[in-house]
Amino acid sequence: MAGQDVAPDIVPDAAALGVAAWCWRNNTAVEDHHLETDVLMARVNIAVTRITQQHVCPIEGIDWDSITDALMEPQWALPDGTLVRSLFGAGWTDVAPTVTAQLDRWRRLDHEVLGPETTLILMSIGGSTGYTDSW
Repeated sequence: MAGQDVAPDIVPDAAALGVAAWCWRNNTAVEDHHLETDVLMARVNIAVTRITQQHVCPIEGIDWDSITDALMEPQWALPDGTLVRSLFGAGWTDVAPTVTAQLDRWRRLDHEVLGPETTLILMSIGGSTGYTDSW
């Protein structure tokens, strides 16, 4: 039972990766509408992570509403100016509500059950995997 009171550290960049993985890619329609190349999909994953990093604070927690607003912004574009929603074409009508639902689900868990510290720890763990290490 040694170490039972030890929790992983909060790592804001890893937490942002966790949000990107758990709220963008996993349990959403993003995979159902996978973009034409893995490189393009990776570029979007990186863009999601960069947005998320701006809204993760190790003290105040995750600003779920700002992340949702940024990812659902019609003018959200990759650095080359390509609108993300246009990459998904008609599939965006499936992608957007499922991503929003995942973000809302985690927002509710954060605010009503877990609290910001536990949520940041969970997201740090979720973002510390081989799955997200190239994002």
